[in-house]
Amino acid sequence: MDNTNIEAREELMVSPSSIENKARTILPLEIRYNGWRPPTKEWKKWVKKLQPKFEYLWIQTGIFHAIKASTYEIKRDDELVLELANRWCSNTNTFVFSWGKSTITLEDIEVCFGYSLLGSSISNPLMNCEQEKAEKELTEARRMFNCSKAKKVNQRAWMMYFMETESKGEHEAFLVYWLSRFVFPADSYDTISKSVIPVAVHLARGNRVALAPAVLTSINRDLSLLNSVITKKATTTIKSLRVTIWAPIQLVQIWALERFLVLSPRPCTIGHGLPKVARWDGVKVLKNKNLKKDLNIAGFGNDFLWQPYANSPSVNVYNEKDMWKCYNPWWKQKKSSEERDNKRVKVEDH
Repeated sequence: MDNTNIEAREELMVSPSSIENKARTILPLEIRYNGWRPPTKEWKKWVKKLQPKFEYLWIQTGIFHAIKASTYEIKRDDELVLELANRWCSNTNTFVFSWGKSTITLEDIEVCFGYSLLGSSISNPLMNCEQEKAEKELTEARRMFNCSKAKKVNQRAWMMYFMETESKGEHEAFLVYWLSRFVFPADSYDTISKSVIPVAVHLARGNRVALAPAVLTSINRDLSLLNSVITKKATTTIKSLRVTIWAPIQLVQIWALERFLVLSPRPCTIGHGLPKVARWDGVKVLKNKNLKKDLNIAGFGNDFLWQPYANSPSVNVYNEKDMWKCYNPWWKQKKSSEERDNKRVKVEDH
């Protein structure tokens, strides 16, 4: 049997022993990380095939690093993700530690995974007849798969069809697949999402879309969901609980590995200009018996990096009447830098 046609769905069954246990009995918790999608060999091949032709366009629209990031495989550390989710505060969207609070920021989303901070909203409508025509063609293609025996738009079937036929709309279909699988996973596992088609059309025509804020919103949402299930687990009499996470929650793990020095396995050495996630491609997770303790004391010493990225200016954090303030001029500098770079990028009309 050809194993390349089979993709296993990982599910996690855990007991409260790995998190703060407030329950009197051990209740199984089933977690499905449907947004944590590994790259397939075919996907890497598709990226390699289209990159020479569309790299300049990906750079202009701010998705080049994000597409490259989708070709890396991050080994999941279930205990770390659960421990962080257990410390999540949905009221402030922060992780609460004994030494203070910290959280995933838009800078993390961009530096680690390459999602653009700048651009139009993901909900912006299409602007002209040509774009509407492209949307209609993709929608018709999606409807064609719905008429198949499977009665669903399977991601692999979509990819193989457009990659092998080399049709005019291959690049748009490529972006639809990428958005459906890695950026905004659909609520139906392993299917092509209709809602991402307009976003793909915008990107295919050189229109930058602000993906980072939308990705961060989905992560905050699912961290709150996971935290509520952990809390419910500690007080409920239900025999078992199940939760499905659709956000790319691997960003939470990368955030922790980049900031908590005591957690870090040895990362890979990467070339200049790649997203930070490349450092953790295929890196095996190291078991940490003192995980809870390490997280609790990291901020009291030098084991937590408030400023982990070399391209960020200094950050001043101080306490004034229990109010934490942070000054970081990085935003203004980053915006000006990207605007200058965009003027230098010439994109061919495909």
